[in-house]
Amino acid sequence: MAQKQNRSRYAILGMLTYQPMSGYDIQKFFADIAGFWQESYGQIYPNLRQLWQEGLVSKQVEEREKGPNRHVYALTEAGQQVLQTWLQETAEPLPIRNELLLKLIFGHQAGHAANRRQLEAFKEQLTADIGNLNIVEAWQEAQMDEGDPHAQYRRMAVRYNLHANQALLTWCDECLAELAP
Repeated sequence: MAQKQNRSRYAILGMLTYQPMSGYDIQKFFADIAGFWQESYGQIYPNLRQLWQEGLVSKQVEEREKGPNRHVYALTEAGQQVLQTWLQETAEPLPIRNELLLKLIFGHQAGHAANRRQLEAFKEQLTADIGNLNIVEAWQEAQMDEGDPHAQYRRMAVRYNLHANQALLTWCDECLAELAP
């Protein structure tokens, strides 16, 4: 069986193509990219340490008067090469773990009313997410107009989430109609 690939390291290398960043900056950036990729500090810092040990990133320590020193990482030439190699590989589909679907396949045990509540809550979250994604999409379009070379590709990722969420809303409506009293 093939060893599981650590995609977190590639996500971090990719983030550093934007600009040098601290671990905190990287985590904040992940939080801002429209919900399609998440990394915790517990994933970021060990990966940064490993990438630094491998020479794929450099580290500069910025001393601060208050609080701990800030460690800022930048992509090295070797890191750029590793990232480029990974970017050329075909993306592998990731396994899906969806608690809502798991609950639905056991839905007979819960009954229609409980399943409707699950679907309605999911629909409410999707609607909120779509609103946020529309805001992010507009921001990305403004960034494209300002000449940001990354904005076009970030917008594509946002559009993916918009389309997926809109399709899931349609699915929710179908399920809710099927479970109507």
